[in-house]
Amino acid sequence: MSLIKSQKRRNNLKHFIFEVTQECNQNCIFCYNVWKHNEYPKGILFLDEWKQIILKLKNETKVNLISISGGEPLLYPDVFELLEFIRNEKIKINFLTNGSLIDEKIAERLTDNNISLFEIPLVSHNKKTHLKLKGTNDFDKVVEGIANIQSFDGRVITAFVATKYNIADLQETVEFAIALGSSGLMFNRINPGCKKQIELMPTLDQLNNALELLNDFSKEYQYPVSCSIPIQPCLNNIEKNYRNLSYGYCPSGDERSYYTIDSVGNVKICNHTPTILGNILKDSFSKIIKNDFVEHFKQVMPNDCISCVHSQKCRGGCKAAAQVCYGNLEKNDPFFEENKKSRDIL
Repeated sequence: MSLIKSQKRRNNLKHFIFEVTQECNQNCIFCYNVWKHNEYPKGILFLDEWKQIILKLKNETKVNLISISGGEPLLYPDVFELLEFIRNEKIKINFLTNGSLIDEKIAERLTDNNISLFEIPLVSHNKKTHLKLKGTNDFDKVVEGIANIQSFDGRVITAFVATKYNIADLQETVEFAIALGSSGLMFNRINPGCKKQIELMPTLDQLNNALELLNDFSKEYQYPVSCSIPIQPCLNNIEKNYRNLSYGYCPSGDERSYYTIDSVGNVKICNHTPTILGNILKDSFSKIIKNDFVEHFKQVMPNDCISCVHSQKCRGGCKAAAQVCYGNLEKNDPFFEENKKSRDIL
């Protein structure tokens, strides 16, 4: 009876992100990691501390998926032991890596852990554009990493982060990804992690042309394409205009949210906000999310969006991007702010 009661008290959240390290061997100009743009706690957890966190989440939530992220997660010293523990706890794993460190041996060890999905950025088919965006001359290593995962039957989704510098490369990059064996594409417009990155965003016309291309491409080749960074339907109604694409909006703290635990155990409502709710090694998860910031995050809506017919669907776009670029959650999503004059309410 006590077990049944305990299960009823569990939070319905199922997906969590673990930022296991802040270290990275690339220097992407579009990176949104909060510690790159803000004063933020440094450090790293021992393997036993991550195990403690996982067991606590299993006790307090309905966790069934953990995304392992960073930084570059392969730079975390105990990453393979952590993956093995998560697998043994019957929790699915997504692995978010830049791919450049995955030789055959590492690919075999990763795929032995029954990882559900590998998410690897492929920002261009062009080596010079890769270098400009990633800050490292390791294009061939990334391609080799994708191929190595494929050789051990791992499932790879390539991520295209759309900026003004690479959006013209989209078609050839997607064709290249398919040739590499990619199972699908995540098409993400850049979600700025600081005000300076706003200048990297593609224009609305460039984005619309890219979505048109991807919609036709997905239909012709039966190739799954998802758009997980919010594109406000008042700017472009993906649901109406591009029926072959999948898309998502900010879950705003509801049951679809992916609460994020950083490299020292701090909990954030997502991986785009620098606001720390508490530390899961010190308090229960249930106590941490009973937080004024969480309630504010759920309820707040930019003034431009309050009367919009789409507001309950898109919730104003990415609130965390507004926070890091303009200083508070009440401001507009930067992509909307840059394009609101040309919007056409649909």
